[in-house]
Parts: sequence; C-alpha cells; structure tokens
Amino acid sequence: MPALAGPDEPWNLQPTLAGWHASLAINQRGRDMGAGEAFAWWRLPWTWTRPSGWAIEPHLAAGLGWLGGRGETAGTFRLGPAFSVRPPESPFWIELGISPTLLTRHTFGGLNLGINFQFTSYAGMNWDVTRHLGLGYRFEHMSNASLSSHNPGLNSHTFTIYYRF
Repeated sequence: MPALAGPDEPWNLQPTLAGWHASLAINQRGRDMGAGEAFAWWRLPWTWTRPSGWAIEPHLAAGLGWLGGRGETAGTFRLGPAFSVRPPESPFWIELGISPTLLTRHTFGGLNLGINFQFTSYAGMNWDVTRHLGLGYRFEHMSNASLSSHNPGLNSHTFTIYYRF
C-alpha cells in the first residue's frame, strides 16, 4: 500500500509551476478551432509515495485563456484538481486532471457546444528540460457531460511550456 504523507508544510499561494498551453482541435466537429491559456498549478499538501519511489502529487490547477475559431472567440476559465505521477530520478512525468470550465460563449459559427459550462479532462506527458523550464503534451477532451442536448465535445492536442518555481 502506498504511503500517504500528510501536510508537510503549510499551503501557500506561490504556484508550483506556471506556463502556457496552446491547443489545436482534432475532431471533425472542432476543425478550425484553437485555444491558448495561461495556467498555474498549486501543490496540495499531500503526497502518495510507493516504496519503489513513484510519487503521486495532487495539485489545484487554474487556467485563464481563449477558445476560438470560425470567426468567433470566447474567454475561458477553469479550475480543478490535477495529479502528477512521477517516477524516481526521472525528468519525465505524467499529468492527469479534470476541470469545470466556464466559457463566455458556446457557439462558434456552426459549432454549438450547448452551454457555457463545460468539463475539460486531460492526460499528458511532461519533460523537465532544466530545473525550472519544462515542455509537455497532453490530450484534452472538453464537453458539457450531456447537461445540454447539444454536446458535440471537442478533442485537442495541447502543447505546453512551463516554468517550475
């Protein structure tokens, strides 16, 4: 069973990392759609560590950006849990997360996302190039979870650059 470390230090407001996501939609419904987002992660005060050295760290992830295409642009805001899965002594790590997402509009030309409230789930791989600079890729899926009769969903390739504090 993995060891669960309790709060090892008080939670503070300095993010663990911050950066930029650039996304391109890949499904047919989302063609011609793209997004950009400034984001930050705050490490939560728990860590699960396996005897092998693998660690799972929970984070609070927030993003502020835009989603656009087909002559229309929306502002976006998301906030939700994320997890990093780290092997011992490796610059590579996995990220998993889901965030409730607010949009300032939900129609883009002929694409109707249903409502302004969506969920964005993702899984990706990151590389700490240096102690502070990193690059990543993640697959994202955004949909309203059938809260609306229109729920086409949007799948995206997302590329990341980040700074680790």
